[in-house]
Amino acid sequence: MDKRYQRADWSARPLSAEMLQYAAADTRYLPALRDQLKEQLRQLGRLEWAEEEFAILSANPRAPVEPEEPSYLRLKGAKALNRRGLAILRELVGWREELARRSDRAAFRILNNEPMLFMAKSPPRDQDALKAIKGIGQDQLERRGKDILAAVERGLSIPEADLPRLQRPIRKPPDAAYEARLDRLKTARNSLAERYQLAPGVLCPNGTLEAIARVNPSTLERLSDIRELRRWQLREFGEVLLNAVQQPAGNLPVGPGS
Repeated sequence: MDKRYQRADWSARPLSAEMLQYAAADTRYLPALRDQLKEQLRQLGRLEWAEEEFAILSANPRAPVEPEEPSYLRLKGAKALNRRGLAILRELVGWREELARRSDRAAFRILNNEPMLFMAKSPPRDQDALKAIKGIGQDQLERRGKDILAAVERGLSIPEADLPRLQRPIRKPPDAAYEARLDRLKTARNSLAERYQLAPGVLCPNGTLEAIARVNPSTLERLSDIRELRRWQLREFGEVLLNAVQQPAGNLPVGPGS
């Protein structure tokens, strides 16, 4: 599809005929695509796989998720900043998000990420320094220059003791037996993925393999109790996964009928 309107100003009115066509194309072909995919799944004997996945999604439309890290830390390059740089970036992102909400505009239309990251590393202290930053145009300078500089100053004025600090993940002590089980499971899963001609992560995600490796089941019944494992996965290759947990790598079967 032509992507020229992906970053267009969709707040403009009236929308052009080309923009309306672009928007309509997002859904125009979905019914036909659905029918084609459904028939392909049926021919492969995998329609029940998809139906089980859909049922799980429908039953848990608002499944709890892990708390997300602050939005400013999700910017590419943010975690390479020092603590003062993080404080400045936090203020700039906070200012941008608030302005985007108030003006009902996409955040990137307020200010791109690259100028904010640059300012976090080399804070501008006046209009001339701000104007020299790539991505800060004359219109941006006139309309928002004072607010941008104020956000930078807020980040610079935060006391050292209150500067943001990156939370490093707690490393668990190594468990050689668990890692060996997981490696065997991944080897078996990757062989199965080749047979089924599916991406390994689609056939059986690493999270599912990690759950199996932690439980270390010794029977199919115990394997079936693992919440992350789908029923279709249990039917299709449950025995292969069970063997992978229990057997050395050299004795692994590579899939059903092998």
